[in-house]
Parts: sequence; C-alpha cells; structure tokens
Amino acid sequence: MNASPEKTKLISTLLGYLPGIGDVPEQSSIYWERLGIWHGQILGKQMVDEAWMASQLLKLDHTLLSVLAQWLGIDLERATMEKMANRIAALAVEHLLHGSAGGWAEMLFLLDALMHGRSHQALEEMARLLLNQEVAELLILSPLTQRSRRLTIATLIYLQNPDDLQLVVLYERSERFNYNRFVMVQDEEWINAPSQARREVPTPATEKRLQRSDGIERTTKSPKATILSKADVNQVLAAFENGPKGGRHSTCLRVLSQSMGPVMLFIYRNLQQKSINEIHRTLFGEEVEFIVLKFHRQLRSLEERSTKGIGRLIGQAIAAAQLGQPVTYINDDAQTALPALRRLLSSLRYGEDKKLILLEVHLSHAPIPGSPTLVIRGSRQQPLETTLDYLEDQGLPLLDELASLRHISLVYEAVANSRSRSNIFKIRIDECTAESVIARYLGTHASSQMCKSFETYLREEYHVTAIPAAR
Repeated sequence: MNASPEKTKLISTLLGYLPGIGDVPEQSSIYWERLGIWHGQILGKQMVDEAWMASQLLKLDHTLLSVLAQWLGIDLERATMEKMANRIAALAVEHLLHGSAGGWAEMLFLLDALMHGRSHQALEEMARLLLNQEVAELLILSPLTQRSRRLTIATLIYLQNPDDLQLVVLYERSERFNYNRFVMVQDEEWINAPSQARREVPTPATEKRLQRSDGIERTTKSPKATILSKADVNQVLAAFENGPKGGRHSTCLRVLSQSMGPVMLFIYRNLQQKSINEIHRTLFGEEVEFIVLKFHRQLRSLEERSTKGIGRLIGQAIAAAQLGQPVTYINDDAQTALPALRRLLSSLRYGEDKKLILLEVHLSHAPIPGSPTLVIRGSRQQPLETTLDYLEDQGLPLLDELASLRHISLVYEAVANSRSRSNIFKIRIDECTAESVIARYLGTHASSQMCKSFETYLREEYHVTAIPAAR
C-alpha cells in the first residue's frame, strides 16, 4: 500500500533532519542521570536484550518505525512491523556491544524512557519554542501516536542541542503545578494600605498603573524589557542566601524567555537532609526543592511555585536587582462583582454553556437544619442539573447561598490545534462581600496555555476574574 502524501512528507522531513548514525553524540551516565534516567540500570540490563528492545519498538507506530529503518539502511521490502522492530533491535545490540556507532541506540531508548508519561501538550510547546516552526507544526498535526510524537520531538531537540533536553524536562515538570499569582508594588504606603484599597492593583486586563490608598495615581517603574540570564539570577540567589531570609544553597538551572509569554526561571534549592535505607547501607543526601518563577508584564506580575512562599521572596530580590530599588509582591486579589458570578453560576446551573460542565458544589454551611458542610458531585456524563432541580424543588437553592459557597468544580473544554482538550478546574470563593468576591482557581494537570484560555474565557464571557492559586 502506497503511503499518503502527508506520511511521505513527514518521513522525508524527518530523514532530512537525522544525521549519519555514526554522528549521533554519546553522553556520559551523569548527563542522563541529571535528567532523571537511571542510565546504568537501563543500559546495563535492558539495552543488550534484543527481545526487550524489539518489544519497545513495537510500541511505536508504523511511520516512526519506517523512518528508523530507512535511517539505518534496513530494507523495507515486504517488511512488517515485527520484522522492522526485530532488525532495528538486532542492529542496536550489535552497535552497543561492539562500541561502534552506538550513540543512536542509546539516544533512542533512553529518550523513549525519559519521555514516558510526559505531557504531550508541554512537549508540543517545547517543539514550537525550540524547533523550526514548519517542522514543529508538521509533527504536532501529524497522525503519529502520542508516544511516537513525544519521542520524535525529543529526538530532534536532542540532536539540535543536547543541553536543551534539560529545558524540556524542566518545562514539562513545571506544567504539572498550580501557581500563586502576585502583583508588584514599590512603596511602603501602598504595601501598608487596607486590603480593600490594594484590590485596585491591576490584573493583566486592566490599566498599567497602580492606585495608592490616597487616590493618587502612580506609574510603576519597570524596565522596557525583562532580560535575565542564568548568571544574573545566580548572582542574586547568592546574595539572597547570604541574607537574613536565606541560609541555604540555591542555583538557577535554566532561564526560558518567550516572546509572547512569561520569563520563566527554574531553580533548585536545598530543602532538607534525607536518607534512603538500602539493604547493606544508608544513603545520605540533600533533598532539593524545585522552584518555578514566572515573570509577566516586565516584572509587574509574578507567578510562583515553592514551599512556604520562598519563591515570592526570591522573585522580589530578582525584580529589585533588575529595577535598582526595593519592590514587594502582594497577592493578586482582583475582585469579581457578584452579578458576574451569579451569571456564571446560572449558566452552569442550567447547562447553558457548552464549554463548561458543573461537576461539584461545596457549601461550608448548607441551608438545612444543623448547617452542615455539604458536597454534591456529578460527572461529565451526569452533570448536576437534575440534582439541583430536585433540591430546588425541596426549597434548597444551593447556588443562591454565595456566602456559604466554598468552591465549585467544573470541566472546561477548549479546542487547540484542531483537537478538543478539557481540564477540571476548582474555583474557590474567597472574601465574599455584599458587592464582590475573589475567585481563585486550581487546575487539575492543566497546562499554562489551558489556564490562560480558561481565565480569558471567564473574563470575556462572564466578566469573572479568575486568579490562579497553588493550594
């Protein structure tokens, strides 16, 4: 059967980017172990097992196996998937055991192990950032299976620059977290202002100014562009750790600057001493914390993920070094007007929005005798409309009790790259007053792009300002 034009183009494009099999760089075990792969375990026991290697290859799709076979010079005439996998595995073992041109086999199987279970959305974003745009889009829109697509993206990034593989791993890991959002202030009067006045701090959708508690407008001093290098950040970290709020060791692993996105910093910081008991010995070491900082809008806004908020303090130190003056980041507590929240709840209540499905309602004080905590849950297949209808008929309009509404959970569905994606978001209702609330949300394995889409949708469709929260 002849290959489709799309498949033929994909195969020819990939073959054009692959070097000669003897030109694939080989890396030390330290390189792979820093990425989280137990190099010796895989290489020593499994990567000389021809049957195991063939079984792993059969988990890839026919298109990628065809690319590998042609790259290695294997005859594809009447070759089945099994034959291609067996021939590739035999050649891999031969090259690895004889120490000649084994870099390609080591790369292939270690990358497959490294990419196992990784977020395909995060890998696609890295492809767009690091690879040729035409090639990236070809891969993203290709009919490759997710496993084959992840391996192909990682392989092209590795062959282009092996050091960028660390950035891929760090970025993918950072996409699994929820973040706290802060906004910058630069004077003590503002910092000490009442919380109600501080809520005038702009979100990304509002004017680029700060409103002081006395009503006088003041523009923040901010650089025209945020340019941070790894060396710059490590210099600030060294000074921070020598100060009263530091005292540990921290290092910046990578800085990721995006033209249309945040500046991201990936930092390791010693957290505590740990031990691992083995049969004949105990291993001692330092557990490190993975801190992620995202600077938005030329430092005016910060999202951070860390233990006990240390990321906010580190972010302040970095911003202060960039601006040449002390700054403080305070919680983003932009408000949502009650009518806007009620409109959203009404749409969820009656299933009027095809992009949102109500899954859970959590009341801290239910409108029944004893005022107990009440949680009702539905599912994607059985939303809560029928349940809420029944309770309302019994005189229990749960979504009217905004003062007792602790949180709601919902499914948000969006279309990206011609694919439908969905995530579950929990919206927590904080500081409910007679006029407004603060709506904070947590995403369940939601990518940064999905979170941004979710925030934009709620803001544009309902005038609800959703603020990310790490917990």
